[in-house]
Amino acid sequence: ALYLRGMTTQIPAMVYVVSLARSARIDTAVGTYSVHHVPPELFGGFEYLPDAGVKLALPEKALVDLLYLSGTRVRLFRSLPALELPRKFRVTAARDWVRRIPGRRLRTMVERRLEEVSAAVRD
Repeated sequence: ALYLRGMTTQIPAMVYVVSLARSARIDTAVGTYSVHHVPPELFGGFEYLPDAGVKLALPEKALVDLLYLSGTRVRLFRSLPALELPRKFRVTAARDWVRRIPGRRLRTMVERRLEEVSAAVRD
């Protein structure tokens, strides 16, 4: 979603998906999908793109998902890619998603990283 939304120029090697299902890696003829479990409170924040037939995370939710996954045991996204926030990026909408994170430690970490990223990108 970050790439398709123009928030990073790095083309991902696989498609990352958040889901209520268990985490898994799915190899298909189209590509590789890395599915990551999120709690029900964090599921949503996407729009359906009828031309592509997919649900794509909104910019704010895509960033929060990235920051959330960077703080979990997997630590898949510990190093963040170079990011650019769209002009219409709503930091308040991202903060609303962060408030839904059930665990206090992880929520605090994501809050801090969101503020760091938004400040660094806007400077």
